[in-house]
Formats: sequence, C-alpha cells, structure tokens
Amino acid sequence: MTMIIVTQIPTLSECEYRYFSISSIKQESCDTYVLRFQLPDGKCLGLHTGQHIIMRVIGDGRVITRQYTPVSPLHALGYFDLLIKIYPDGRMSRHVKALKTGDKVELRGPCGRFSYSPNKWQRLVLLAAGTGIAPMIQVIRQVIINERDDTRLLLVYTCKRYEDLLLKSQLEECSAYWNVTILYILTQDSPERVRSLKRYGDNIHHGRLDYHLLSQVLGNISPDNYVLICGTTSFEKDMISYLVDSGISSHNYHKF
Repeated sequence: MTMIIVTQIPTLSECEYRYFSISSIKQESCDTYVLRFQLPDGKCLGLHTGQHIIMRVIGDGRVITRQYTPVSPLHALGYFDLLIKIYPDGRMSRHVKALKTGDKVELRGPCGRFSYSPNKWQRLVLLAAGTGIAPMIQVIRQVIINERDDTRLLLVYTCKRYEDLLLKSQLEECSAYWNVTILYILTQDSPERVRSLKRYGDNIHHGRLDYHLLSQVLGNISPDNYVLICGTTSFEKDMISYLVDSGISSHNYHKF
C-alpha cells in the first residue's frame, strides 16, 4: 500500500505575499475602519501574541507596505480583522480607502519579536495611542483567557476625543476582569462634552500624557513590571524618553 503524505500549507508565509479576500468593512471612527478578511477552510491566522502582518499594494509604479496587527482573537477561525486608519495624505491610505468587499489584498507574515509568557511579569503597563491599541488588545485577551495567568494589566490609552477611542466595546468587556485597569486620556476634549458621552465605569483624564502624569500613573516600577508601547512615532519617542528619565531599563520595555 502506498502511503500518501499530505503537506498542510500554512495560511501565511513569512517570505511571500499571499492574497486574502475582504469579507466586510466596518467604520470604527471617522477615519478608522475594521477590515475583515476570509480564511480558507475554517483556519486561524496562526499568529502569536503581539505579532503583526505586512500588507503590500502596488500602484503608480510604487510598492507600498505597511504593518498591521490583527485585532481579532488570535484563534478566531475563518477570519481575521485589521484596524486601519485613513490619513488624508497617506500613500497606503489612498489605496485602502478604495477597497471594497470582495477585493483581494496581498499579505505576509507573521512578523515581530515580542514574546509573552504567562506570569512572567507581575504587572504589564500598556501605553497606547490611536491605532496603537491593536497589539494591546491582543496582549490583554491573551492574559484574561488564561485563568492561571495572574498578571495585572494597566492600559493607558490616549486619543484626541472620546469618539476616537477605538475598540471601545471590546475594551469595556476586558475591563470587567479583576486584573485589568484602563485609563483613557483625551487630549482635545472637554469634561463638559464628554460627560454626556462616557459610559459607566470609564476612567478618563483630560490633558496630555506627559512625564508628570505618567509618573503618577505608573507609581513605583519594580523589576517585575514590564512596559509595552505602541502609537505614533512622536508618542513612542516621548514615552521611551519618559521611561528612561524615570530610571527604567531598556530590558523592561518593548516598542511594537
């Protein structure tokens, strides 16, 4: 009898781009969308916590690539979601804005060197701005789905206005867990306007996330604490500068 060996082809490839079809497009905010992609035969994407994928488009004789972290559960079957912000003058944004249901997009991965182990750290501090919430929601989910993981999570999430807070309903669900604390920071919104918008339990600070506020929020950072950072280039630069000024070692933070 001849034995037939079936080799399973991975959903993603680190080296080559593969096409994935868009099954739906949902507007998350005035300039941000969640694109849902189909996966074949009920497969999952196969990423580990904090990993991202790379999208490629070719237009006007140029190759444009951008990194995106899926915001769907890591083990979701048959689909995955990407959170994508549209910038007025963004080269990739122009192509993403023109996408519609049924279109196919080139993607490859997984990429990223972040590694998470349950209970490795006593506390994880997550500093996010805008779409920088994407890898953070992955980390939070990974902790709360594991009943044996006692890691405490502090998410500090900054946006301009209340309605710019992305994945708000998912974050509210996460905040119900005993080990998850979330602080929303709004840089361009007034307490009077937000009062009629905010949900019960929202912990909101108005102003910038500067060195003084971050020091108050963090308290005493011990060696068994770890900080994750994701946001705009300027946000990440500021956060790292504040951490360094606070005496936090580079071994105790990671920038996505």
